[in-house]
Amino acid sequence: MSPSAASRASRRRSWIALAAFVAALALQPSVAAHVGSPDVFLDGLAGPYRLFVTVRPPYAIPGVADVGILTTADDVRDVHIVPLPLSGPGAQFAPVADRAARSPGDPRSFTGHLWMMTAGAWQVRVTVDGDRGTGTLSIPVPTFPQSTLAMNHGLRVVLFVLMFLLAAGFVGIASAMAREARLEPGVAADRRARRRGWIVGAVAACVVGGIVFLGNWWWTVEASNYARYVYKPLQATPTVTRDARLRLELHDPGWIASRHLNDFVPDHGHLMHLFLVPPALDRLWHLHPDEITTGTFEHDSRRPVAGRRQRVGGARGPAEAGHYRGGSHAVFHHRRDRHGFCSVRL
Repeated sequence: MSPSAASRASRRRSWIALAAFVAALALQPSVAAHVGSPDVFLDGLAGPYRLFVTVRPPYAIPGVADVGILTTADDVRDVHIVPLPLSGPGAQFAPVADRAARSPGDPRSFTGHLWMMTAGAWQVRVTVDGDRGTGTLSIPVPTFPQSTLAMNHGLRVVLFVLMFLLAAGFVGIASAMAREARLEPGVAADRRARRRGWIVGAVAACVVGGIVFLGNWWWTVEASNYARYVYKPLQATPTVTRDARLRLELHDPGWIASRHLNDFVPDHGHLMHLFLVPPALDRLWHLHPDEITTGTFEHDSRRPVAGRRQRVGGARGPAEAGHYRGGSHAVFHHRRDRHGFCSVRL
């Protein structure tokens, strides 16, 4: 093959590869990113071993968290995981750790499951044992009840049928006992005995009805208490002042008494990281508003970013801040006014 023919064939293959790549992108379904996902991802070192750890907290508390560990080394023998409070006396005394299961398809991949019994700031401690010794890595994991899990229709039907059979059986046993317990073997119940059985059966039915009513009341109260326990994010009210300053006022909708607005700690040198995206999705601003008073943050929109002047009107985006006791909270506000703010998330 001549050099010119080889060059044409090479260009043809390049164009075919480019066309295939563009077609693959065009056929991909739309993908939505979720800022503020409860899942935790960490790339860190457990002694001499590098680990990629993924922790998926449960949506309901108590619940089971899924833990995935991927190592970069082939000399790892065992991986153990255990949940601990992030701080306090409980962080010093670890219970017996669970052994993570090695994947049969990938010897570097391990998975495990941990019970998270209470809400709060937790950590998952990963201990790796291999040819180069033992290493430990702790992953902070905030666990908050995020929703109530609904009971599926089939399970509701089965439980209702079982409850009905149990109640009917109790009433039938009580009625038969009152009607026939005093009779001699082979003697039929007379009118008086049958009447006694009906009366006791009616009383038993009332008792069963009262028990079912009280049980339903208890269940409703517990469900209501848990619904109030479900995580409620902080709320923010964004405004633009007359001097072109972006102001975020945080509000606590009332979740737990231990959450405050005066215990934020810096992350990478800033209390808040605010991301603004215009509706056209053609640019992104990463801002660091300053705390003016407790729960109030401001940013001068006239301040240049990377040598260019920014505009905060008509943008939306998330922001994040961390608490001293561990964990971060999300703030939602939805509004549309002359400044064009759609949503702010902290």
